[in-house]
Amino acid sequence: MKSFSHILVGFAVAFMITETSSFAAETTQKDKEKTYSVLLSAAQGKMNLIFEDRTDDQFLVGCCDFYGIGTETDYEKAFQWFSQVAEKGHVLAQFDLGVCYLKGCGVEKDVSEAIRWLNMAAEQDYAPALALLAKCYAKGHGVSQDMDEAINLYHKAAKRGHAKAQYILGRCYECGDGVEINTKEAFFWYEKSAQQGNHDAEYALGKCYYDGIGVKKNKEKALRWFQIAADKGQQNAVDAIKEYEKESE
Repeated sequence: MKSFSHILVGFAVAFMITETSSFAAETTQKDKEKTYSVLLSAAQGKMNLIFEDRTDDQFLVGCCDFYGIGTETDYEKAFQWFSQVAEKGHVLAQFDLGVCYLKGCGVEKDVSEAIRWLNMAAEQDYAPALALLAKCYAKGHGVSQDMDEAINLYHKAAKRGHAKAQYILGRCYECGDGVEINTKEAFFWYEKSAQQGNHDAEYALGKCYYDGIGVKKNKEKALRWFQIAADKGQQNAVDAIKEYEKESE
């Protein structure tokens, strides 16, 4: 049976880190500061939790320090927590540590070190790490440019449900960037990404239906996807709707 203090920590995580919930939206700054204090106590071993491994608590404190949730933003503290936990094999911390090195948050920018940590997270099949590494290989950022490896990594991330990787993979297949043009494959990945709410993929899927790219033309479906993307501010989709309205006059 879990201790009350452990449940409290889990409760803190639920609304502090995923601030999309209605509860989080109603939470005051004072509430967040209290829960940050709970997380910090757990991370420092000042609370008697049922689990001796405190890596999740330590990682979450790092997230709070990084994003300024319940405390002031402090990249250096966040980096220290991520470093401590990443060394223990925590995949989320390995990824965030890589991002810190990549962007110079809390530490001097070091692309080589960033790639090292991103590789560690990617070896654990963490989709965001796979996708970010793919981008590095595509652009030759910190590694030798290698589109074959980029496509390979995008595929791995896409198969693990990474929406942006799915969209980029669709674009590669449509344009022949690193792969042979395959419109059906492009449509497949655009659809996968759009179904997860990626606004660029929603527009691309609409365009596929409008122009018959990898799928039979269907203006009704095209306009529906254009509208979904336009409602999110996707400018190409907004322009596509306007253009269609002009043609229909």
